[in-house]
Amino acid sequence: MQSMVKHLYAVLALGGFGLLSFAAANNPSLSSKEGFEAVEQWLAQQTDADIDAQEEPDEESMTRYYLESLAIAKALYDHPVNLNRGDMADLERIVWLSSFQIKSLLHYRKEHGRIASVYEIPYILGFDEETARWLQYFVTTADSGGGNAPRGKRGKGEVVATARRQLQPVKGFMLPDSAANRYLGDPYTLTLKADYTWRSRWQLHIGADKDAGEPFFTGGHHGADSYAGSLAYQGEGLIRKIVLGHFKMDWGQGLIAGNAFSAGISTLSTAAKRQASGLRPYTSTGESGFLNGIGCTLDRGHWTWSGWYARTALDARLVRQDTLGNDSYFTSFLTGGLHRTAGEETHRRQVRETVTGAHLQWRVPDCVLGVTWMQYRFDRPFLPEVQPYRLFADRGTGGYNLGADFRFTWRGMLGFGETARSGNGAWALTAGMQWLWPGNACVYMIYRRYDRDYHTRYGTSAGASSSVANENGWHLGFSLPGPGRWTWSGYADLARMPWLKYGTDAPSSARRYALRMQYTASRRNSLSLQWLWRTRDVNRTGSPVDQRITSVRQQEIRCRFQWVPSARLTLQTQIAGKHYRKESAGSNGFILAQNATILLWQERLQCYAQAAFFRTDDYQSSVYLSEKDMLYGFSSGMYYRCGWHTALMFRYTVERQWSLRCKYAWTRYRQPGIGSGLNALDGHIRDEVRCQIIRKF
Repeated sequence: MQSMVKHLYAVLALGGFGLLSFAAANNPSLSSKEGFEAVEQWLAQQTDADIDAQEEPDEESMTRYYLESLAIAKALYDHPVNLNRGDMADLERIVWLSSFQIKSLLHYRKEHGRIASVYEIPYILGFDEETARWLQYFVTTADSGGGNAPRGKRGKGEVVATARRQLQPVKGFMLPDSAANRYLGDPYTLTLKADYTWRSRWQLHIGADKDAGEPFFTGGHHGADSYAGSLAYQGEGLIRKIVLGHFKMDWGQGLIAGNAFSAGISTLSTAAKRQASGLRPYTSTGESGFLNGIGCTLDRGHWTWSGWYARTALDARLVRQDTLGNDSYFTSFLTGGLHRTAGEETHRRQVRETVTGAHLQWRVPDCVLGVTWMQYRFDRPFLPEVQPYRLFADRGTGGYNLGADFRFTWRGMLGFGETARSGNGAWALTAGMQWLWPGNACVYMIYRRYDRDYHTRYGTSAGASSSVANENGWHLGFSLPGPGRWTWSGYADLARMPWLKYGTDAPSSARRYALRMQYTASRRNSLSLQWLWRTRDVNRTGSPVDQRITSVRQQEIRCRFQWVPSARLTLQTQIAGKHYRKESAGSNGFILAQNATILLWQERLQCYAQAAFFRTDDYQSSVYLSEKDMLYGFSSGMYYRCGWHTALMFRYTVERQWSLRCKYAWTRYRQPGIGSGLNALDGHIRDEVRCQIIRKF
């Protein structure tokens, strides 16, 4: 009890420390953040809002989503869209704008002529001051086209080197050298990311990555575990885009080609319709989820054609039929990119996949029609393990998809959808309508129907399941400006799975409801309250076959309060509670967190601190917490049992060319034993150090 009171005082002291800094601050301006730093902060806030809408946020998937969003934001920041010269295709690069907003902006430009500055944006139907505040970093109104390269330079570059280490050794490092599953490398995670942009048209990216436990210049390994690279060209004439190396693609509603940008189900009304980002270079350091080859986009009048060819080596679990390796096949894809042990090393690049595809699009201001075709082939058969829920899973050496998508706007109404067919004759369909009224009131509805045997390699779509298969459902949502400075948003998602799925040995259903209330007193103060309720069918615990499913219910409430007392200080308080119930057993969890961000020494030094206390009955009632991290990084973890988590990060900038970031994170549990498997710790403390050096030129 005394320990709890002591740590509670530490949380309150953090808030007091922020108040003292506020008293010492002498700059009364609202915000002095400039450049990409402000974009990074805005995007982190948007990602937090998207995570709040997820009933079970996955750290890996949400980190990947954040990095995808950050890559798009960085490309827009380096190559801003000209509001006076850009057409629909150019404006669609800003994936956070809805189709209605793009149409409204083009209509405003046609009726009123040239847009003088970004301060004119709030007067356009469908826009407000908040939209204009973040949009200013991605657009320009200058006749020259703008750009964020330094004056007098034709290009700009950036090199980012990051190192990370957990101070306590996990089980994988403690095993004897003779153990087959001992980690082969050191405990450091190292990444290197280099980007160069020339004349706002050419972009070169090179990346390298080594995870903790992977060899680095030892054991016959020459350098990092994985490398990435791409060269991209973006023009304004016939050749709109060319990408060489690693790239991603996203078309329509993602039923066929959707491996790029998706927020999933969210309370944000702009997430109702998926905004396809087309072809774009892969600039992250992840080791999966991309294609390796060439892609091109051509534009002529109302027509746009894109094509791509890729041959990518994939990690897979291989099964050999004889000692010579003949007639081998693989049972699963491995997307983690980990090669720490001798066993994991045997899965490296075991399968070669060849992907060929094309997308043809016809567009006018009020209507867009598209057709997508994609074929994928493996150099050996894919034969997943036989399980009842996998009866209709994809098998063989490949397949193809063919589909059509549409989008139209009429007054304040937006219609969108896509239908697709896989090579076995199965279908997938999604279609929706969105209505927008003056004042940014929005209501939308989306229907989806995915056959249980529909197959796609790179398709993704919002739904109750992680795959585009075995699901029928409706998604209804709204976003309404309330009285005063309140904004209300929410959704209801009703789904039915006609076949079995993992953990549910019978046809099942799922329902999700979410409500979010946002109060913005001013640019300095904001309050958000999120309520999430979910029920889904799962197997009973130790039940007879004829009574094998039951319903699981889950509720979560999360509250965030942010106060910006001065340009040098930002305070945020967060509290969340969760209840989980299966059959007659229930569990609860909560977390309380306080963080502060302070700018010192003419804003060259930024200090960030966070302290949190969490307590849950079990893993099912675990709660998540996100926090600031390195540039091109995102930290969001699930916490369960009882303990404390603190984090302290510093960022120091030298004349806008050099930047250094250091972070220390410490987590203490009441009971010993952290993690599982090879990442298990015997103690009750886990702390980690991260350092990053950024050089801009």
